[in-house]
Amino acid sequence: MGNATNTFFFIALLLIFPHSIFGQTLTLGTVEGFAFFTSNGALSNTGKSNVTGDIGSDIGAVSGFGEPSVLNGNQYNTDTVTAQAKKDLFIAYHQLISVPVTDATHTPAFGGSETLTPGVYTVAGAGSLAGSLTLDALGDTNALFIFRFGGAYATGASSSVILTNGARSCKVFWVAEGAITLAASTVMKGTMLANHAAVSAAASCNIEGRMLSTTGAIAFGPAIISIPPCNSDSSLPPISSCCNPNFGATIDFVIFTSNGAVSNVGNSNLTKNVGTDLGSFTGFGTATVIGSMHNADSLTNQAKTDLSSLYNELISMPETNSTHAPAFGSGEILTAGIYTIASAGSLAGNLTLDAQSDTNAVFIFKIRGAFSVAAASSMTLVNSASSCSVFWVTEGAISIGAGSLMEGTYIANNAAISMLADGNLKGRLFSTTGAIAIDNLDADNTAVCPQQDISNPLPIGLLSFEATCENQNTTLKWSTASEINNNFFTIEQTIDGINWQIISTVPGAKNSSSIKNYSFIDVNNNFETSYYRLKQTDFDGAFKYFTIIGVKKCRENLTELSLYPNPAKGFVNIAIRFPEERIVSVSIYSLHGKVIYYSRKYQSHIVFEDKLDGIYLLKIELDTKIILKKLIITN
Repeated sequence: MGNATNTFFFIALLLIFPHSIFGQTLTLGTVEGFAFFTSNGALSNTGKSNVTGDIGSDIGAVSGFGEPSVLNGNQYNTDTVTAQAKKDLFIAYHQLISVPVTDATHTPAFGGSETLTPGVYTVAGAGSLAGSLTLDALGDTNALFIFRFGGAYATGASSSVILTNGARSCKVFWVAEGAITLAASTVMKGTMLANHAAVSAAASCNIEGRMLSTTGAIAFGPAIISIPPCNSDSSLPPISSCCNPNFGATIDFVIFTSNGAVSNVGNSNLTKNVGTDLGSFTGFGTATVIGSMHNADSLTNQAKTDLSSLYNELISMPETNSTHAPAFGSGEILTAGIYTIASAGSLAGNLTLDAQSDTNAVFIFKIRGAFSVAAASSMTLVNSASSCSVFWVTEGAISIGAGSLMEGTYIANNAAISMLADGNLKGRLFSTTGAIAIDNLDADNTAVCPQQDISNPLPIGLLSFEATCENQNTTLKWSTASEINNNFFTIEQTIDGINWQIISTVPGAKNSSSIKNYSFIDVNNNFETSYYRLKQTDFDGAFKYFTIIGVKKCRENLTELSLYPNPAKGFVNIAIRFPEERIVSVSIYSLHGKVIYYSRKYQSHIVFEDKLDGIYLLKIELDTKIILKKLIITN
């Protein structure tokens, strides 16, 4: 119940307050100006088309856009622009598929004169559009509509998407894990993105948007397309990096590929399962597998799905370090974080990962190219670092040299993995599409991962955690169903989703089997959208973080000066919308001129020592003017 509430709260913020400061921004980067772009595939036009926006392919021919067609833009083909666009499209795709779902119950068929409000709609398989579909932004010009399909997406002839009440084509996205096909005379709004599949639009289509593919051909025309007349940037909720990603069915595999052969040489010793969902096994007659071999069965089918989810979750996490050199090792020590390398990476010598006694510490290395490990390299985990909290995610082949001692989960996206003779691995070798080859390898993944350890009960059963605006303050409330050895809660706050500050601690109930309700009021003078997370600490010092929640600017509608409560009883809060450095003095006095409070500094909370009744004036003297506000005090 708590997780569902938090997910809804995040997406509500996303849809209603898209200009707030969130953890990351959905942006198309250089793809913003493209009407057509494919990272790998041919781009072609038929007949007399009218195109407004750039066109290009990073790998593939571009043809048919000369006369009689009209191209109001530039044409790019296998150059520095398309190379950057390829990277930006990769990032945008994974951001789009990572936004929390708001509606997973819609039928695969859209249209039929229906009207939809802002949200993230997902269909597990293929989807379609027939007739008209109206997207109603409810008056919010920044409202976001995302449609995600687990398969292909196709429109019927003369189908149409209609935007109303502020809806804009730059805030509409159609993402498919299969081909996107627009039938003749379709009127389409929004950016269409096919992952590893083709995109096509037949004759007389009229598109206000884009046609994009990560790997696939784009066929168009004769038709009309123009890029949206606004910027597609949209704020997204931050993704917590405090907790381990979910392995799903991959948790019990030491070696797994969704699509590829798995081969062994020599006397390898493997603890846990070995599998491929599409491929063969060779050379395992001399290997010892303390687990099961799985080939194209129900478990590998589920593992394939869960590996895709794990990969997407990992690469979507916001980076904390993008300045590290491509080369790791040589005796260096790294603390927890999310490290990104824009190209190929390498490891040589020893690399120490220091969790600094944080059992929740996660190390994620995202390499946007191949990753190679020199022979006899090693990795050392210290101060509570765990192999199941270390991830190396690459967009190219992973090659680990002979005699290396490695820790963590290695995921090669659409590429092969090899680990040469006499290596030792505490972790996993995974590939989304690629062969995995090992040679005399000792490997196991028996380390207990935090999110999979169900041998001990959780210290608390959290029912809910929510934040609301009340009286221009942020009120945090949470409830527990049970508590075991619970010492205290810590409330942490951030504005940027990265830098967290402790704002309060609240004692726990120690041990309880009944519902306990907690609350805390944040009265800080903060006009930004804020995020909060709850940390629970046991008496033995062990701790756990829970889901991040957000709240809009509680004081965004304040006037220059606000008093609350007013009438006041015993105290009054003062909120200002100007720098407190401008204040010369603050005073409160009666209508007869009696001063009951005076200070040369701003105080957001004033307590009245005496029991006062009546009408008073609050006076704030600034460097350039004086502000007066009536204050009523009652007892």
